[in-house]
Amino acid sequence: MHDIQRTALTRLLAVLTSLKAENRINLPDGTTYGALEIKSPDVAMPGKRSKSPYPRGERSSYVQACIGGMEVGDVVVVPLGDYPMEVLGSAVASTASRMWGPNSYVTKRGFDGKGIEILRQA
Repeated sequence: MHDIQRTALTRLLAVLTSLKAENRINLPDGTTYGALEIKSPDVAMPGKRSKSPYPRGERSSYVQACIGGMEVGDVVVVPLGDYPMEVLGSAVASTASRMWGPNSYVTKRGFDGKGIEILRQA
């Protein structure tokens, strides 16, 4: 570590200490500063998907059947069907992005809670 880096680290540690902030700094050489305990996240291994309760492509096919014929300026309400609101909203956004590209649509939960509204913009 260079002297200027050591000076910057000393200043940083002084600021964090004065703020009474919990911290932990791990340097590439293995030196550790601070006492904050770091826990490993409980996430799936990279490349491993969690098991979906829906068959592959089912949600996309459902959404595509509802919005496939939309033209610019059209508004469609995709009914919930057998899907929870969050699952359907994600499927609508994913399918629309794949069909028309990003920033080409706007989605919103319907006020009645019975579906996802989508406006095609481009």
